[in-house]
Amino acid sequence: MSPLSRDTISLGMYTTPSQREATISSARSALKSITFVLAGRTTLSEHCPTEHIGVDYAIAERSPYLCIYLPQQVRDVRPLLPIQLGDIDPAGFKLYIEWLNTGAVKFSDQSSLQLRSCIDLIYAHIVGSAFSQPNFQDYIIDKLASILDPAQTFDQKILEMLYLEKHASTLLRKFVTDKMFATVLGQSNDLFEN
Repeated sequence: MSPLSRDTISLGMYTTPSQREATISSARSALKSITFVLAGRTTLSEHCPTEHIGVDYAIAERSPYLCIYLPQQVRDVRPLLPIQLGDIDPAGFKLYIEWLNTGAVKFSDQSSLQLRSCIDLIYAHIVGSAFSQPNFQDYIIDKLASILDPAQTFDQKILEMLYLEKHASTLLRKFVTDKMFATVLGQSNDLFEN
């Protein structure tokens, strides 16, 4: 009798490590999507309902943060239970998933927008901060810089949201504050020069 490796033996209900890995691999590839449950946007003046967002499993695997929540061992092709992401903004999360998928975010072809019109991009940056994704955060800041009107108006709700949101980065706060007050500071400097 020739010696057989343990990878080629299957006795009754026992499987070898390579058979088990092949089963896990085929079950994982059969997964089409995974559902994330997000609590919805909650600010001082608005509360959006909870959202269930389906994401292709392969796209979710591109995110180091989301990989933490993905099952490491998939035993069969049963649908996975939804994954709760708590205080993550749904609109910002959708933009993050779009970026993971395409490397870009389609937001607006317009330029000269006010900050209020770009609230979803602001929340996307906050999602990038919560997920520790500096490349995504840089991309969003560049996107905001390219579409914002240089002459912004003061917007108390935007400032409240930025300073109450626990995942808003210092960089985002400074960027928005600088944009918002650049016009005011520019006008006050003009008064002193005249």
